[in-house]
Amino acid sequence: MPKQLDIFQNDPGRMAALYRTSAETALKDVQFNPPARQDRHDHYIREAERLEALAAQCKATQPGSDE
Repeated sequence: MPKQLDIFQNDPGRMAALYRTSAETALKDVQFNPPARQDRHDHYIREAERLEALAAQCKATQPGSDE
């Protein structure tokens, strides 16, 4: 079965990768003090983990999935 066209580009796996990139950038943002940088990093990592779990759940429920 072909994958549905994602016209809004909100694929959870792709978004998780973007959140991980944002987490790394958050540690280097000089406009925030160190505690704020860490808080932002932690937030982005939590969101990435949530989206990765959602992507795995979506993949598991697709027809033809081996999981």
